[in-house]
Amino acid sequence: MTPLRRKEKFAMRIFIMTVSLTLLLLVAAPGMVLAAGENIRFESLAELEIEQVNAQGEKILVRTPATLVVPGSIIIYTNRFDNQGKEPAEKLKITNPIPKNMEFLAGSALPEDATIVYSIDGGKMFDAAEALFVIEADGTKRPAEARDYTHIRWTLKQTLSPGETGFVEFRARLK
Repeated sequence: MTPLRRKEKFAMRIFIMTVSLTLLLLVAAPGMVLAAGENIRFESLAELEIEQVNAQGEKILVRTPATLVVPGSIIIYTNRFDNQGKEPAEKLKITNPIPKNMEFLAGSALPEDATIVYSIDGGKMFDAAEALFVIEADGTKRPAEARDYTHIRWTLKQTLSPGETGFVEFRARLK
């Protein structure tokens, strides 16, 4: 192999690694704020849902870590948490930023038995989806759309008992 060919191959490897790392960073599970006591442990996951065929020949959906994705991919962001304390945790508030390169998919926030509100201003103010409005450059006002959301916040209605686990999740599409 010529020295020029080796350099090209090395440069291509660096490019692929850079693209892979960039895509991973673009969809990595965003940080979250959990408004609760110190005894709540949580983990954030970013996953893809892929179709597979099981041993019985049936098509099933399986989640896999979102490591390499392309524009248009739908990422499932899941935040799991458990109460490791001795006291129940009430009215847990979980706030997730929506990555700038992702577009929230309307109606995808779970669980439905939580109060879910959104922000369109970087997480400064939150409200129900129907109460949010965007002021356009020309001064006109329009209802906010899912693509305008910058953050999502859940307030859990159920108490999280000691030893109990819960989750919140949403889906977003890579732009």
